[in-house]
Amino acid sequence: MTFNYDEFAALSLELLTEFGQDVTRTANAFGTRNAATRTTPITPTDTTRKGAIFNFSSKTTRGETTIRGESIQVGDKQLLVDAEGDVNLADHFTVDGSEYKIISIDEINPAGTVVLFDLHVRID
Repeated sequence: MTFNYDEFAALSLELLTEFGQDVTRTANAFGTRNAATRTTPITPTDTTRKGAIFNFSSKTTRGETTIRGESIQVGDKQLLVDAEGDVNLADHFTVDGSEYKIISIDEINPAGTVVLFDLHVRID
């Protein structure tokens, strides 16, 4: 019997929609470098995603100081985001009016189907 991970991704999105909130992903597209001005134009693109944000306090009280090899700093958060699009380290997320940069990304990805992104984020 084969498990359908697409259904699991849909359930994940349904739960984030019901119990999470809208978050804004800002992705930056880099244009062609202008040699005369030594600048590269950047075009930000915002998309609304579903997510849920949590403190790392339970991890740090258990003595954990790193997540995926990155140090946990005061104010760092865990952001769970739907799999309805990509997530890249250069992206930023806005949650409740605060802008966060991504420190590390983990995909919940059984059998090659992304069902959820688990992000370590920090106020930018």
